[in-house]
Amino acid sequence: MDYLTKIQAELETYIEPEKSEFLPKFFNAVPGGYGEGDQFLGIKYPIKGK
Repeated sequence: MDYLTKIQAELETYIEPEKSEFLPKFFNAVPGGYGEGDQFLGIKYPIKGK
């Protein structure tokens, strides 16, 4: 497993699906919106307990 794959796997453990659904709407990440093309994983920072 290469370094980037390890980072992606680690990040995926912190994804919150409800946040990844909400954030694109909040930041208007739709065609023609000011956040067009942005992608959100739904990871809050700082991560509690880290």
